[in-house]
Amino acid sequence: RQRTQLAAMPGILKLYIYGARDLPVMNTSSQLTDAYCVVTFKDHVDRTPVAKRTLNPTWNHNCQMEVSDEDLQDETITFRVSDEDTFGSGNIGQVMVDLNPLLRLDPVDQISGWFPLFDTLEGIRGALHIKVKLTLFRDQNKYRDSSCGVMYFSTMAIPECYSVAMVHGLVEELKVVDDPEYQFVNHIRHDRKSNEVRQAAFAQLQGELLRQIGNMVLDLGGNAVVGYQQHFDLEGESGLVARAIGTAVTLHPLGTADLASLGPVQSFAGVTSTSKVPSIKRPHLTSTPSHSASVNESVMEGNSTPPQGL
Repeated sequence: RQRTQLAAMPGILKLYIYGARDLPVMNTSSQLTDAYCVVTFKDHVDRTPVAKRTLNPTWNHNCQMEVSDEDLQDETITFRVSDEDTFGSGNIGQVMVDLNPLLRLDPVDQISGWFPLFDTLEGIRGALHIKVKLTLFRDQNKYRDSSCGVMYFSTMAIPECYSVAMVHGLVEELKVVDDPEYQFVNHIRHDRKSNEVRQAAFAQLQGELLRQIGNMVLDLGGNAVVGYQQHFDLEGESGLVARAIGTAVTLHPLGTADLASLGPVQSFAGVTSTSKVPSIKRPHLTSTPSHSASVNESVMEGNSTPPQGL
C-alpha cells in the first residue's frame, strides 16, 4: 500500500473544559477549594481561570491547537486540576486522554463526558467534565508515518459486522526505553512526581506501539489487527520493555442484508464455527480512554475504549 509522505499538519485539536465536581477540600479554614485546570499536549499548554471557593467549579473554557498525526498517535492529553492556595502540593488529580479512538477512517466525532480525577497517591478525587474534538484535513493531506484508520481487536474472532478478505500474517514490535524511575536515583524526588513520569512513559509507549504495528499492517495491505495484545515489563536498570503482537488482516464491512443472513461466525483464520460467539458491536464512542496505560498488560481494541489507568 503506497502512502504519500507530506509534512503538513493533519488537523486541529479542540479542547473544552466545562467544570469539575466532588473535589476534595484543599483549604481547611474555608472547607472549600480554589481550583483551576491546566491542559498539556506535548509542547502546548493552556490554563483555565481559578474558580474560587467551591468544590464543584465551572470554567467553560476552550482552546485549540494544530497538531501532527504522529503526535496524535503517540502523545496523550493531560488535564491536571490543582488548588491555587495550597502550600506545598496543590495537586488534586489528573485525566490522561488517548486520542487513538478519533483516528479511525470512520472516526467518532468526539470524546466527551465526566472522567475521574486520579492521583497516584490519593486515588480518585472527584470528576472532570471535558470534550475533545479533532478535525482532520483529510481532503488536503495524506498522513506521513501514520497508521490512522487501522482497526485493533483483542478478540481472535472476527466481529459479525465484518468479513475476512485476507489474512496477511503475524505482526509484532518490541520497544525498550529508559525507565524514568532511575532518573531520580541521585536526586531528591517526590513519590507523586515519580509515579506520574512513569505513568506518562507507559502511555506514550502504548501509542507508539499502536502506530508502528498499524504501519506494518498497512505495508502488508491490511486494514485491521486481530488478537492484538500489548505487554509492559519493568526490567530495572535495563528500562521499560513494551511488546505488541497480533495478526494482520483485511476486513470488509457487511451490509444490512449480509448481517441478516449471517450464518456461522468466522475466526481470524477464516475457519467457521457452528457455535455462536458473542458478537462485537462497533459502539458509539462518546467517552474517553482513562488517564493512563496499564503497567502489567494492556489490550487495545479498535471497537472499545483503551484500558483503565494505573
